[in-house]
Amino acid sequence: MKKYRVGLIGASGLVSHELKNLIAQKNLPWTLSLAGREATAHQFKGCDWVFFCAPSSASKTLTPALLKEGIKVIDLSSAFRMKSDVPLIIPEINGDLLKKDPLLIASPNCTTTLLLMALYPWQNLGTFKKVVVATYQAVSGGGRKKVDALINAPSTETLDLMPHESPLNPTGENEEEEKIRREAQKILEIPTLNVVATCIRVPILRAHSLALHVTFDREIPLTALRAAIDAFPGITYVEDRPLTPQYAQYKGDVFCARLRQAPQDPKSILLWIVGDQLLKGAALNALQIAETICTNPLQIV
Repeated sequence: MKKYRVGLIGASGLVSHELKNLIAQKNLPWTLSLAGREATAHQFKGCDWVFFCAPSSASKTLTPALLKEGIKVIDLSSAFRMKSDVPLIIPEINGDLLKKDPLLIASPNCTTTLLLMALYPWQNLGTFKKVVVATYQAVSGGGRKKVDALINAPSTETLDLMPHESPLNPTGENEEEEKIRREAQKILEIPTLNVVATCIRVPILRAHSLALHVTFDREIPLTALRAAIDAFPGITYVEDRPLTPQYAQYKGDVFCARLRQAPQDPKSILLWIVGDQLLKGAALNALQIAETICTNPLQIV
């Protein structure tokens, strides 16, 4: 197995911690070069690729210099996700785009990834008319300070819910809701898809939950919808127990349950989804991108 030199920027963050753990658990023959968000391109000279786990502002500053040196970048920030020439990758869905040998690769918003892992298996069963999703997002998505605050908070404070803290746009949609809409449209290659999200922060440590309501152009049998989920890698249907975010913590799969038709609307389907925000939502997805690069003959040799 070929050995690779790999950079990791933002090495002290929660996602970086998970990424380092995954690399160690898989015993991958990668030599890691670690740096904080104030890194320079020179620190990664000779690396095959760099994982960027820092804020988008840092990525916008440093990524151009890395690309100029011919170093691949797998960027987990939102800096380049919506650029038309940057592939936005969930390997199970559109990993084939990596065959084009892009130098810059974006990993989606964690909530988008969890949503599309459940939604994509249905894409060939009918035409999506509208996707409505309510998200219940763990504090890990807000960084280490929010995790520490939850762990150390008095019990009465841990019961609060709040709308996602990202800024509002002029239409009243917050930044997180906009990311889900626009990224889903790009990854599914349906630019006019009607996606409506409501994002809520909840007092859960690291697994996000989503309540999905998707309307098709026609009625689709539940058996066909369930079979599509069962056949798709990386998502598991749970029916032998109540599905909670605690169940999904520290697991790589996305989980779903409660597949059913909407009352009085046979063209609409409801589904409950949970997934570890730090794993498939972030670090694991990025690692799978890197592993796809390694096994693609058009890539690093």
